[in-house]
Amino acid sequence: MARAAVGGALHRNFQGYTTDAAGTLLGLGASAIGTTPGGYVQNITQELGWRHAVAEGRLPIARGVAVTDEDRFRADIIERLMCDFEVDLAAACERHGRTLADVQDAIARLLEFRQDGLAAWDGQRLTVTARGRMLVRSICALFDAYLAPDAQRHAKAI
Repeated sequence: MARAAVGGALHRNFQGYTTDAAGTLLGLGASAIGTTPGGYVQNITQELGWRHAVAEGRLPIARGVAVTDEDRFRADIIERLMCDFEVDLAAACERHGRTLADVQDAIARLLEFRQDGLAAWDGQRLTVTARGRMLVRSICALFDAYLAPDAQRHAKAI
């Protein structure tokens, strides 16, 4: 894991950090979450219901969520920030056929993090500083299209 982190080959999935870059993760067992290039699936959460589905030869999936190209683009940015503490946004845009204008809202909201010395932005590359690493999730949240910027959630970073 340490070598992967130093070499820029670290990844994240529902299990946490990994060196496995596979685009598919099969969740086994009750409430397990899996991912495919097309989206996410969650198994039935109650063990008994999960067991019945398996015994009947049915996939024990309770729900699924399809992902869009926009979701993949933003997930790429977030994964690089979480794993490398930096991301070349211009390169991420190029990989996904996007432009920096597609994340301009997030870039604009970086100002407070930059002013506090938690992040640095050079016009292309966003870096989470050593001081900002404990707040990397808050910086990543700027790129999450499903989180309202000022929404009250179950937990706060600080």
